[in-house]
Amino acid sequence: MLNRKVGFTLIELLTVIAIIAILAAILIPVIGNVRRQAQQASCASNLRQWAAANLLYASDHSGFIPWDGWDSNSNSSPDNLTVHRGTLPWFNSLPPYLDSPPIHELSAKNALPKLRENSVFICPSAVRDGVAPDWLCYGPNYLLSYAGASSPLRVSITNVEGITEPSRVPLFAETSNHASGSENLIALNANPRYLSQANRHDGKGLVSFFDGHVESFTAPELILQYRAWDNPNFPERVRWNPLHQ
Repeated sequence: MLNRKVGFTLIELLTVIAIIAILAAILIPVIGNVRRQAQQASCASNLRQWAAANLLYASDHSGFIPWDGWDSNSNSSPDNLTVHRGTLPWFNSLPPYLDSPPIHELSAKNALPKLRENSVFICPSAVRDGVAPDWLCYGPNYLLSYAGASSPLRVSITNVEGITEPSRVPLFAETSNHASGSENLIALNANPRYLSQANRHDGKGLVSFFDGHVESFTAPELILQYRAWDNPNFPERVRWNPLHQ
């Protein structure tokens, strides 16, 4: 008897390749979507932790949350230990409540959090734009704590006892510093004027509120709500200004 070699015919091989290609076309988008959802969930968890740290800090400081660290001299250094109204900047006040060293200690050790690291400071979807430090993925609502404020529409330090609608007033949010078009701004807070650029999660940005919950908003939603920050009669869903609850 003649021995016959067992193998694939050309048609069988092409069929297998076609099946693999179809499966890849189906699975790759699914895997990418799962990855994005996981990144958004991680980011939301970070924001919840920052909100919780603020409230724990407030319970230890007569209801006051820490200030944002920005002042008229643009002191945006991670080593900023300036005390304003009895509080340090949030990035040096809040981390101990999350079992994390403050930024000034990490800076001294040359160990500041970097993008893609697993850190409460880092949004897993953030990308470097060459402007802001990596660790500045989040920040407080800048209308809550603005040390250089001269307008009566802004407050200098916020007391949680004055927040009558905690589900509407933003506490922390993603910053725009790691998005393109941030105009070289390095702020230590979340300024809603620029949150249209902080759309890292399928065109949406995340915001945490005084009641601890987190929501996602599109850029137009954030900008529309911000434009009325000085109008207490505008029926926006989000009250960036705590004076307009």
